[in-house]
Amino acid sequence: MREEDKLHFAEVMTGAMSAYEKDCSKPKMRIFFQVLKKWDVDVVEAAFIAHIEDDERGKFVPKPADIIHQIRHITGESGDNMTADEAWVLVSDAASKHGSYANPEFGNGAIHYAIQACGGWVALCQDDVRWVAKRFKDSFHGSSHLQNVSNYPALGGQTDDPPVFCGRRKDELKRIARQPDHEGHQKIMAMIEDIKKPLKEKALEEQHA
Repeated sequence: MREEDKLHFAEVMTGAMSAYEKDCSKPKMRIFFQVLKKWDVDVVEAAFIAHIEDDERGKFVPKPADIIHQIRHITGESGDNMTADEAWVLVSDAASKHGSYANPEFGNGAIHYAIQACGGWVALCQDDVRWVAKRFKDSFHGSSHLQNVSNYPALGGQTDDPPVFCGRRKDELKRIARQPDHEGHQKIMAMIEDIKKPLKEKALEEQHA
């Protein structure tokens, strides 16, 4: 992050802390910024959301180490990349659920390149599943080093409908973090508001109980 990202960062951190009904002091914000400044602000935003949604870590107010943990998962630094079998589960499920007419987005470069190697999304959906499963997994093995690249081919179905996200939650956050600053920021803040709504409703119920 750069100096000009401080306001952007402050808005996100304040929003994230408010999800826990906590205030965010300037000294605390300064420490977080210094610890996290080696990463892009959009990736840091995505990491705050990932922490809030984490079933275990998200029960507690985030510390800098928690955000770094999420950043490493989002960027692939943690080494928890998908296996070919895991990738095929996502792809076959998307093909079954959406079919060749959809325009799927998996947020994972290796999946997109492997599907292209199978002739593209439409061909993959229409081919014999036993044959295409082996072809996909072989291709995925060959392109697994591309799982975390920023640019990969769009798949395109038989219609011009908007893309349908079919990947993992962490890859969706990664995808949002790659978008232009204003677009990614708006989506992150909207997600924070969605997370805060049930917390606010619960607090109101407790007040009136």
